[in-house]
Amino acid sequence: MALLTAGFTLPRRHFALVLELAVAGPLALAGPSGSGKSSVLEAIAGLTRPTSGRIALDLEPWFDSERGVDLAPERRRVGFVFQDYALFPHMSVRENVAFGGRARVDELLERLRIADLAAARPEQLSGGERQRVALARALAREPAVLLFDEPLAALDSHTKAAVRSELRELLAELALPALIVTHDYADAVALAPMIGVLSAGRVRQLAPATELASHPADAFVAAFTGACVLTGTVTGRNGELTEVTLPGGERLHSTDHATGEVDIAIHPWAVIPTGDETGLRRQVTAVIPTPGRTRIELGDLTAELPGASPLTPGTHINLHVEPTRVRLLPRPLPQVERSDEVNFFQPLRRSP
Repeated sequence: MALLTAGFTLPRRHFALVLELAVAGPLALAGPSGSGKSSVLEAIAGLTRPTSGRIALDLEPWFDSERGVDLAPERRRVGFVFQDYALFPHMSVRENVAFGGRARVDELLERLRIADLAAARPEQLSGGERQRVALARALAREPAVLLFDEPLAALDSHTKAAVRSELRELLAELALPALIVTHDYADAVALAPMIGVLSAGRVRQLAPATELASHPADAFVAAFTGACVLTGTVTGRNGELTEVTLPGGERLHSTDHATGEVDIAIHPWAVIPTGDETGLRRQVTAVIPTPGRTRIELGDLTAELPGASPLTPGTHINLHVEPTRVRLLPRPLPQVERSDEVNFFQPLRRSP
């Protein structure tokens, strides 16, 4: 399998995007809006020029600031699936796919199960069908790398589940470097075995989903992956357990070692209501049924319980969290450097 490497600096309005990535298969970059996700794809595709760094596919440089290399987008072997799919409304499905390359049109229409839609126009298609057309057009270029910008964002929840599964299987089958950017952590987990959490132009942590949940690098990663984040102060050590006191005087215990002020990450599945008077005490603020589970909102905490729950808003309950499931993260978080002094108007130069 080919290896895409990207290490570059790219000025954005409020920060400098600084990235180091090696992509050998499906990899997801997940982060909130404005974190620099789409800019990463644009730099790799050649649609925007970093101020410094290198982007290469194996030994073939696509961008190298030191050597003066900057291949035009059409010379980079990239298949790009845009967030809005960017289909040509005046063209049929067949013509849209052929725009990427004519050699494999029939094969790709059959492979992506859109052959019966070959004569249709984009406005006649569902969201899932438009996505398949956009992917077929990207594959028609015979790409060595696939780039996906929020591939599932335009789909309703019912369609998303089916398309998510199809796309995951296709990416595994293609065995190409594929970079997927998304604001939806659940999509990232479903589509890629490795996930980078991006914030303000920096990858805060790159790891499998299990590691992001069990050992988050900081409070941002913990919160983005679904944990509740509290603050507290380490007040003692009792054998293998660290005692942490919350601002209101309540105490938690963790198997993590830490000192001083800490952020405390607790995932909803680790919060267990108890019938005794020990542990944390909270008031139920909302009860949200989901398929097979119930989400209990408790102010600064959330519990996720199997099946239905008899709890109702306004009820006060005691909660227990196993010390092995309480993550202690040092505070304060490092501040992200700003890039106000970067020259945003660097002239664009391309290799011939």
